[in-house]
Amino acid sequence: AAYAKAHPGEVTVGTTGIGSDDHLAMLKFERAAGVKMRHIPFKGSADVRAAILGKQITVAAINIGEALQYQKGGTPLRNLVQMSPARDLLLSNTVRVHRKLRQAGVEAVLQVFEGQSHAHYYRDANAPESKEAFAEIAQFFDKHLGK
Repeated sequence: AAYAKAHPGEVTVGTTGIGSDDHLAMLKFERAAGVKMRHIPFKGSADVRAAILGKQITVAAINIGEALQYQKGGTPLRNLVQMSPARDLLLSNTVRVHRKLRQAGVEAVLQVFEGQSHAHYYRDANAPESKEAFAEIAQFFDKHLGK
């Protein structure tokens, strides 16, 4: 988030379209982190995937199920953040991969915020849980996407 704050509008985020759940999550993240990213709407997740692989965008916001299917198919994506109301069955492989990475000495961070409704962060950015979640997400972006 520090890079995005210092360079408003320079960080590009691709979503599956204006008003999509991915777009709304990124808008809420921007507000909570105090940053302004440039939104690039696409027609679907395949277009977002192509744009991130082609380095046309900085961040791709797509649903975890789609991202996992792309990874299973060989697409080299890194899951940086998953916003979900609770532990998801799809997350189980992410947990296993996280453990294996750490055992291999690779720095890996997995933060699960449980107990929030899926749309909680859309409704109340000032709730302590929302502030905590977005602060940790911002720290992660600062560390791993800082330029």
